[in-house]
Amino acid sequence: MKIVHTPTKEDFKKAVEKALKRGTYYEYEDRSVIEGYWGSYEQETVVFIGDNLSYAGLSYAQKTHPDTKIISTQMYLEDIKVGDMVVDYNGYEGALLGYDPVNGLHVISDNSVFFYNVWDEYLKEKYTNIDIPLRTKINWTKNITKVDNKHYEKH
Repeated sequence: MKIVHTPTKEDFKKAVEKALKRGTYYEYEDRSVIEGYWGSYEQETVVFIGDNLSYAGLSYAQKTHPDTKIISTQMYLEDIKVGDMVVDYNGYEGALLGYDPVNGLHVISDNSVFFYNVWDEYLKEKYTNIDIPLRTKINWTKNITKVDNKHYEKH
């Protein structure tokens, strides 16, 4: 099962459309009703995508599925996975370490001169289980671009 954070109504519609196109089951014949669901939680809305389609609020998802990492709509729509090499808005390339749904930001390794934090046990547990060396410089970014056919490899 995937849990996808859909902070905008457009994100919600795109994630639901992709899930339904891939054959995810939705119990009601009238699919137009789905669009109204986003308004229940608005920017806190998450979509559960597995054999069935459902939705809830972010805090509910975090409470009931603490071991399932929540991913961004962009990660779901573009099939970007933790460990894929990505480029942030400044053009810096790094490994995608995870997604912070509370702030709506992707966490990436950052080898630039400027960085905001370093990878530690707390962040590793919070965002992902990827085997990135501790003390790796990291950064948070809203949008990412996947680097074709490149995945993080531990040195």
